[in-house]
Amino acid sequence: HVGAPHREAAAEDAAARLALLGTVLLDTADLDPDAGRGTERDRRAVEALLDATKWEEGGTARPDRHALYAEVRDAKLDATFWREELDTIDRLRIDYKMFRATSGVRVGMSSVLIPLRYVTDAGRFGTDAVEYIEESGVNLLVVMAACVDEEGVFQREMMVVGRDEDELLEKLVAFLEGDEEAAQWQFAKKAKKVELAKRWVGTLIQQGHKGGSRKVVAPLILRCFQESCEKSTTPSAP
Repeated sequence: HVGAPHREAAAEDAAARLALLGTVLLDTADLDPDAGRGTERDRRAVEALLDATKWEEGGTARPDRHALYAEVRDAKLDATFWREELDTIDRLRIDYKMFRATSGVRVGMSSVLIPLRYVTDAGRFGTDAVEYIEESGVNLLVVMAACVDEEGVFQREMMVVGRDEDELLEKLVAFLEGDEEAAQWQFAKKAKKVELAKRWVGTLIQQGHKGGSRKVVAPLILRCFQESCEKSTTPSAP
């Protein structure tokens, strides 16, 4: 006989493991080798979560991996979910990664699946975005949007957020527009800086190439600040 406290603990454990399993499957496209996102470590983690969890004791049937992936994928792609059920901070943290350049510059990158205007036009975007940046301890925040617009066309765009008086923002925008390797991804600054809060500002950038995902852009950003560090620390010739 299994007591109530044990059942409750088992249910909480199963729920936590189910959430973790869904996260891994979403991040790896259900371990699809063609997507190029999953690793052997991810595969072992999925197998461990499925095999080691006491699903029945938690009152939950063992999940079907493919069905779970389809469910969380569809939920993530639901435009209504992004527009109406999330606030600014939730949108920024739901798919967020932090990258640190060899120079010490820290860049946070948030991916959203609705047009940027639905994110940046929110009433408290400026205040909330700056709050999230300060809590995250990064020097820059890059918000990347990938979605199908109202005309059914897939598009990418992003906003780079930094301090108005800091040269990091201008350095990165200039690098994305002028670097030879970055040129293939067709970055183009769209407008003047957008004032947020506490002297933080954002620059909107259109991405002409539809393949410019975070996996493409992050290495470019790291190279930008790595190179700037190397140039600033290389002694001048006598």
